Amino acid sequence: MSEDKISSISVRLNGANYSYWSRVMKNFITGQGLWGHVTGSIVTPSDKESKTYATDFAKWERENGKILTWFHNSSESSIGMNFSKYETAKDVWEYLKNMYFESNFAKEYELELSIRNASQGDKSIQEFYNDMTGFWDQLALMEPSDLQLLDSYVKYREKKRLVQFLMALRSQFEPLRGAILHRSPLPSVDGAVHELIAEETRFKVANLSPSSQSVFVTRSSPPVQHLAPLLPIPASHQTQVSGRPRIPVDECGYCHQKGHWKHACPKRVQHTQGRHNSHTGGSSVPRASQPHYRPSAAVAAPTSEAIPYSHMLEQFQQYKAFMEAIQGGSSQASAMSSIHSGLHGSNVTGSGIQEADWDRP
Repeated sequence: MSEDKISSISVRLNGANYSYWSRVMKNFITGQGLWGHVTGSIVTPSDKESKTYATDFAKWERENGKILTWFHNSSESSIGMNFSKYETAKDVWEYLKNMYFESNFAKEYELELSIRNASQGDKSIQEFYNDMTGFWDQLALMEPSDLQLLDSYVKYREKKRLVQFLMALRSQFEPLRGAILHRSPLPSVDGAVHELIAEETRFKVANLSPSSQSVFVTRSSPPVQHLAPLLPIPASHQTQVSGRPRIPVDECGYCHQKGHWKHACPKRVQHTQGRHNSHTGGSSVPRASQPHYRPSAAVAAPTSEAIPYSHMLEQFQQYKAFMEAIQGGSSQASAMSSIHSGLHGSNVTGSGIQEADWDRP
């Protein structure tokens, strides 16, 4: 049953595509083992006296009918209507050849003009290559068969196609196009297309927006209490400072009363003097007469024993609050009095940090 099944090619003859249609149809009929009916090598049985005449004639008639049906099914109705006046597949084939092949010069001119005016435009390399291949294949069908056997002509045709393809590309491929044209020997069309597709892929990756490649998350500015100090944090203060809550601007860090700072706290001064007297045999030396600790300017960075980090952090917070009060135009008097009392209450110069200001266990 499969041998009797009628099938045909997908290309439909419209006159202008005769060269392509005839090539595809020839390959199809040859694959079915019936090309002899078209060339005339398989003729109608004529020996009616032969015992196999009836069988041979029926076979020939069946095969000839298949080919005629294939011609009808693969042609436009306006063309297929003319097949009815012919009895054999050979006659129909000759009719089509005489009708369309001799006028193929106009088709060849049309194809050459299409190739000359071709442009890649918005098409990808692969899409444009498919279009150009269609033009080239149709032109190849019109070439004399003996010319296609010459190696020199095949090489010339390949070089011509490469130039036609490169000329029609977009300007963004100009660097690679120039590099290909200056090669010796020139690559094949397929080899050049392979390089162009790789370059096209590189363009697509380079033109991706940053938002489609990765998402960058930036952290907001940390609060003042978490700012990294300009000086190294002493090891003895690292565990104490990390979890300490922020102290209000006008609150003492020692007695937690408002109106003064820690270095001017009267309770802390009394406690420090009492502890100092106990170590020196009870002698009481006024705080102002005690020698001040002044860090040397030659020292690039104080050691962990020089300036307590907690005291520095408090001064920084109070100074920042004072600057914010000045900029905002509010609470200037209270901030100025707080700063004034804090600075003059220390009764020191320079950094204002004394040994009595250190946090002792």
